[in-house]
Parts: sequence; C-alpha cells; structure tokens
Amino acid sequence: MPEGMGMDEESTRYLALHGEAAAMIDRMRKSAFTVKISEADELRDMAFKGFRTVVKGMLNHVEAEKREAAARLTPVFDHYGAVDRMNYSQETAAAGALLRDMNGTYAGDVVALGLDTWVKGLEKCNNDFTALLNERDTEQGGQPSVRMLSLRKEADAGYQDLISRIEAVALLMKNHPLTPFIDTWNAVVVRYKNMLAQRAGRNSPNHDLQE
Repeated sequence: MPEGMGMDEESTRYLALHGEAAAMIDRMRKSAFTVKISEADELRDMAFKGFRTVVKGMLNHVEAEKREAAARLTPVFDHYGAVDRMNYSQETAAAGALLRDMNGTYAGDVVALGLDTWVKGLEKCNNDFTALLNERDTEQGGQPSVRMLSLRKEADAGYQDLISRIEAVALLMKNHPLTPFIDTWNAVVVRYKNMLAQRAGRNSPNHDLQE
C-alpha cells in the first residue's frame, strides 16, 4: 500500500481484522470438534440426498396416489436446491425449513409415501450437526461463528473504505503513483472473481448434468 496517501490507518485496521479472522479460522481447524462436524455434515448430506432420491423414485410408483404425493413433494426439494452443497449455516437453515414443510404442509404426503423415517433421520442429522457446532463454539470461549460474521462485515466495510480512498486519490491527483498498485490489484480481483464463478458453477444443481 503506498504511503503518505492518508490510507495507513485504514489499511492497518483492515489488516488487523483480516489477521483476527485468520487466527480464528486456524483455531477452529485445530479443534477436535472440526473433524466430527465435517463427518456430521457428510451424514446430513447423505440423508438429504437419499431422501430426495427416494421421493423422485416414487414418481414412478405403480400406485397413482403415491405418484401424486411424490409429485407434490418434488417441487419442495427443487425449491431448496442443492442443500448438500451449501455452506454450514445455509444448509442448516434450509434443512430446517425443509423439515418444517415435511412435518407441516406436506405431512400427509410423507405419511402416504411412508417417508416418516427419512424425515426423522434428516432431522436427527441436522440436530446432531448443530449440537456439535455449538459445542465447538463453547470450546472456543463464546460464539466464534457469530464473531466471524461480525468480522466479515467489518472487514468488508474496511475494504470498501480503502477502495474509495484509492479511487479518490487516483481521481484528484493527475500524477499519482498508484497506477502499478491499481493494475496489480485489479488483476487479483479478476482472478478471484473467476475462481468464485468456477466454484459457483461446480456447486450448481445442474453441474452434474452439464458434465
């Protein structure tokens, strides 16, 4: 970061937030609960995918009533998308919403198809995962997942402040020394945007169909 442009304080603040987030992630990775959480998430993914597969299979049932029930449940799964490909917090929320639908509006269809075991199984997997996540948070001495969200917001705000100041300097000073820095930074931003786009493509529900 070029010095003498009034950006030292902002860059120091941003780097401090970034360092705190990195340290928190490192502590979470070293936690004994991290492996258990990953395994619990895999079980939850398996339960969700199995549940969805069974419902889709019921679309070809020999009994018309069961085909109709499966046809009503299928759009519900489509609505929530690839829950098993979401991040932890998104998947927990989506799985919870899906379960509320299955235990509420579509409870009759679940019973008609004999899928109550799948509902209870997914619910147990979701609860087990959440319990482990809470235990790790307690181990870390509070709610690091909540603090991480706060850090992300603060870091994003700091980043935007830095960019605004750089843009202001570039606009107001004709002979500013920031061109090499700006070119390098733009190249990094483009590279990471491409990486995120590729990851989003791999996580798309239609990705498997496109390969």
